[in-house]
Amino acid sequence: HGLPVAEPVLLKDGSNLLVHLHPAPVVVRVATFTAFIRGEPAPFLEREVALGSYLAEVGAAVVPCSGELPP
Repeated sequence: HGLPVAEPVLLKDGSNLLVHLHPAPVVVRVATFTAFIRGEPAPFLEREVALGSYLAEVGAAVVPCSGELPP
């Protein structure tokens, strides 16, 4: 997607990985455990993106999806 990433920075390693794609202003969540507990994680993750996007649109206190990358 053309995002400039010089050095990924691991922020958290748990049931999800949180990685800052430095120097881009983007933090990604990589589902690691979700794939094991859900047979097909795509519908769950799509719902998470849709819910987070909706909550950001209505002014809820959530971190919106980045405009730098598609969901």
